[in-house]
Amino acid sequence: MDRWLLKTSEKSSAEQSTSASEPSTSASEPSRASVPRSSDGTGMHDAGHGEKKKHRKYLKEFIQYGFTCHVKNQVEHPQCVLCGDVLAHESLKPVKMKRHLETRHPDHVQKPIQLFQRKETWAKVCNKWASNCAHKSPRCIL
Repeated sequence: MDRWLLKTSEKSSAEQSTSASEPSTSASEPSRASVPRSSDGTGMHDAGHGEKKKHRKYLKEFIQYGFTCHVKNQVEHPQCVLCGDVLAHESLKPVKMKRHLETRHPDHVQKPIQLFQRKETWAKVCNKWASNCAHKSPRCIL
């Protein structure tokens, strides 16, 4: 460790001696301390262009992993047709949906797509029925 410290001190003394003999170019080159940093600390500076975050779109092919689309606050989220879990928008990736299917429902991994399509249709029917019952008064349900 002492060798590293000595090398660093030798480098810094060598840099100081060369910088004293040569004119400074710091006016043309910004130093690392003066480069603006973003709030996430990546060093990437947003020049105020207002970049929008890309949103993934639900594709019909995602039904092969057992997922349908659930819209929440005008943002599409994947919803499992087997357990009803609504995942985060970032999970609209085939890898993450496949991982959910393999870890939570390992017995359904090799099932045909038609099973997932039937479950999706049944879930839509149940949601319609539940929303109709929720809007009626309790006396009408009895």
